[in-house]
Amino acid sequence: MPRRTLTFPKAAAAVLEPEGFVRQGRNDWMRLVGDYQDLIDLQVSSGLTDITVNVRMLEKSIHALLLEVSAGRGFSIYPVNERVPKLIHGRDQWWKRSDPQGPSELAAAIGEHALPLLERLHSPAGLLAYLEPTIIKWRNPFGRMYAAVLLHRMGRQEDACALLSEAPRLVRGPMLDGLRARLGCEIAAP
Repeated sequence: MPRRTLTFPKAAAAVLEPEGFVRQGRNDWMRLVGDYQDLIDLQVSSGLTDITVNVRMLEKSIHALLLEVSAGRGFSIYPVNERVPKLIHGRDQWWKRSDPQGPSELAAAIGEHALPLLERLHSPAGLLAYLEPTIIKWRNPFGRMYAAVLLHRMGRQEDACALLSEAPRLVRGPMLDGLRARLGCEIAAP
């Protein structure tokens, strides 16, 4: 009887399911750890010949607050959104789906890099440390809003409000004003 080749989803499942991840659809695995929602997904290239792996995470109560202040306009963003190969090499990588070593390499990358990243981020201080480099000059507005809520919860009200000030015109609006109001920040006149 011919030996079956390990597929990318099976290889990912072998690493993720023992860690509490539950498969959601074809190529996604999700788990809840306290108020943190972790997502690992396999992304297939548009030509269907290559595959990579992404790691995402959000804090559910902050996400709910941002959804509330966005007036339910479909706000859905993971402030942590990384390609696992970038965690390893600092650059993107796609595995050939035809490569027999690909699934085991991808599984090792998840176990050695994605899971430790998520563990480091399962605290307000860890998540804030991750977000700080991405929030400079409003380059990542949702990450900046997440960071402001984290600072507020850590008792750093002045820092939280400062982070939400001087927003560029494209970011200003009801969502930002709603968040400022919820955090007790002064809302600047238009």
